[in-house]
Amino acid sequence: MSTAPLVSELRLLHVSCSADKSIRFREVNDCLTPQAVVKAGVRTSTSTIYDMDLDATQKYLVTANQDKRLNIWSANSTKSVRTYRLRNSGEPYKVQLDPAGIFVATSSSDKLLRVYDFFSGECLAKAGGHSEQITRLRFTQDCRRLISVSADGCIFVHKLSSALSKPMLQRLSELKSSRLPPSINGLLVVLFIQLSVEFQTKQMYR
Repeated sequence: MSTAPLVSELRLLHVSCSADKSIRFREVNDCLTPQAVVKAGVRTSTSTIYDMDLDATQKYLVTANQDKRLNIWSANSTKSVRTYRLRNSGEPYKVQLDPAGIFVATSSSDKLLRVYDFFSGECLAKAGGHSEQITRLRFTQDCRRLISVSADGCIFVHKLSSALSKPMLQRLSELKSSRLPPSINGLLVVLFIQLSVEFQTKQMYR
């Protein structure tokens, strides 16, 4: 289970994605009562969703889809806002946004990881080396490295170029200097969980 920090307006959302192609947005009223979770809405994707992540502003979700697309969803309205078709890539199994929310890292069925511009969908970098599927990605908090973990038993630490790290650090500085909650437009806490995805992905490679 992955969680996002508390933001504002006393509204708590639980967001889950599943291999059934759905994203479910649930509003949590009171965690101490049996009626804590109230279903807020369901959105359906065009294909199986393997993974998802929340951006730094807590306004958008990005999902990795079986049809080689990255879909961007509004966490507030729950609507799809844009889609990026991933060309010359395998199916994206894992997706990870950087701490500043301007780049998206993916791992794909071709055992490569790629970094895309979150706002344009342009592929900015590509790296390989793993002999099996990459099961986890994570940017370091200093925005200088990208860590990949694979079923081959290896952990790689990829050093990012200054062309990637500098914009991330600048954006982080802007977010911190504002000293305001990152999300101001009605979205408040998002908790998200990938249901069944990791299990089903593992089954594919047995």
